[in-house]
Amino acid sequence: RLRERLGDSAERPRYIETIPRSGYRFIAPVSRVSNGNSASVVTSDTKPANLPDQPPNTVAKVRINPRWWFGALAVAAILAIALYWAMSRSSRRLERPSSVQIRSIAVLPFANLSGDSEQEYFADGMTDELITSISKIPG
Repeated sequence: RLRERLGDSAERPRYIETIPRSGYRFIAPVSRVSNGNSASVVTSDTKPANLPDQPPNTVAKVRINPRWWFGALAVAAILAIALYWAMSRSSRRLERPSSVQIRSIAVLPFANLSGDSEQEYFADGMTDELITSISKIPG
């Protein structure tokens, strides 16, 4: 817009030169104007604003986008869950799983309640027969 107002072009600049990645530079010849010539002084009834003695601090505060914080928090949560999951899986591997459960039963000898000592062999035979029968049960 400034070039349009001055009647200048970017191809053959007379007033404004473009400096890549920097901005613009005024290139027209500058001459000093004497006090009595055609220069006129513009006056105004408004008073200039009071300016501070020192320029304001130009250090900009770095503001981080809240979406960035949310994204960082989400990534941290996912990493924490993944770490917990990996640790729980590795601790399960270290535990020795007992794939075979030992099932046992005790067969105590039968007591001879007849009072006849010759019938003792029958009580022992019943105990042996019961142990043999139970051992044939699968599982």
